[in-house]
Amino acid sequence: MAVTVDPKTQKLNIRFRVNGYKKQFYLASGLNNLVKNRIIVESRWEEIQRDIALGRFDSTLKSYKFGNYQNAVVQTEKLSLDNLWDKFLTFQAQHLERSTLESDYKQITKIIVELSSQLFEDAPTIRDWLLAKYSYHTTHKALAAFSRCCKWGIDSRLIDFNPFEKIQIPSPKNSSIENEVKAYTLEQRDLIITAFESHAKFSYYSSLIKFLFWTGCRLGEAFALTWGDISRQCTRISITKAYSTSGCYEVQ
Repeated sequence: MAVTVDPKTQKLNIRFRVNGYKKQFYLASGLNNLVKNRIIVESRWEEIQRDIALGRFDSTLKSYKFGNYQNAVVQTEKLSLDNLWDKFLTFQAQHLERSTLESDYKQITKIIVELSSQLFEDAPTIRDWLLAKYSYHTTHKALAAFSRCCKWGIDSRLIDFNPFEKIQIPSPKNSSIENEVKAYTLEQRDLIITAFESHAKFSYYSSLIKFLFWTGCRLGEAFALTWGDISRQCTRISITKAYSTSGCYEVQ
C-alpha cells in the first residue's frame, strides 16, 4: 500500500501495516497529488520505514504528521561512536550475510573498542591515534568505515553531521595491487600438491590441498563440511555453510 491517493479529494495519504500491530495505520498528508508533493510524501514514508527498522516506530503517528512534523535529532554529544556503530551493525545485519559482516566489519568493531576516545568531536585525535597504532592501510579502512557509519547516522536522524568526512586520508598507493587476486598457474598448482605429498611432516595435508584446488572451495567452506553434505552416491557435495572462529553459519 504505502502512498495512496484519495479518490474523492485527490489528496496523498500513507497507508501501511506494521508487524505486531493489528490495525492498519493511516496518515493524511493534506497535499494534492502532484509530482513535487509525492516526493515529500514518499520521503516521509521512507522515514517511517527507517524508524520501524530501528525499532523506534511512533505508533501514535504524532511525530510523522504533515505540517507539524518534528522528528527530533539526537544530539551528537549524546551518542558516541561505539553506540552509533552498534546501531549501524544492527541495521546492516538485516540485509547482509553474516559472512559479509564477519569479513567486513569484525576488524573495525575491534578497533572501535580499543579507541582512545569515542567522542565525535575527537575525530582528528582518533585519526592520529589510528595512524600511530595501525598500518596506513588499516587506518584508511577504519576511517572510511567510520564515515559510512556516520552518513547512515545522518540519514537515520541519529546525528546531524559527519565528523570523519573531512579527515579522510588518501587511498594507499598500492591498494589496487594489494586487492588484486591472482590465481596459481597449473604448473604452480602441481608443484604445490607434489610438495605436500612428498613432505615428511605435512604430507597428510595433501588430500585437503587437492580438494581445495580441484573444487575452488574456500577454507571456511571446506572446514564446515560434514558427511551429511555428501550425496549417497558420493558424486555431489553441497556447500551451504562456512566456518569462522565463532562457529558454523549458513551462507546460502
